[in-house]
Amino acid sequence: MWWIILGVLAVVAIVVVWILSRVRSLPVFYATYDYMLKENGSKESALRAAISVFVKRPPFNILMDDDIEALIRVFAPLPYPQVLGRIFLEVDKSGDASELKDQTRMRKIAEELTRLAISQSWFDQSG
Repeated sequence: MWWIILGVLAVVAIVVVWILSRVRSLPVFYATYDYMLKENGSKESALRAAISVFVKRPPFNILMDDDIEALIRVFAPLPYPQVLGRIFLEVDKSGDASELKDQTRMRKIAEELTRLAISQSWFDQSG
């Protein structure tokens, strides 16, 4: 009987860890981006560092160096390149990173998310 309880507890623990890892993806992306931006002042380097945290694990591990550079080219020029973190959160939830390879789609999504970010003050504009 005790082994059933241990089995259930193990499953619950695995599910909780999995959920928490998904929830934390956005703060990790933002923290990495903000830290690197303060370190070197380059949006490109900050995005590269934030993306690099994720590409080692599914579903982001399908991204090749060319895909990462394309994402950086699309998002770095935006006023709020951190919107890529929102996209990463949704990709993390869906488990499918294939849309990150479509530059045209990413450009459209980035522009829309930037408009939303500006209108809803998602980001601190003080500094």
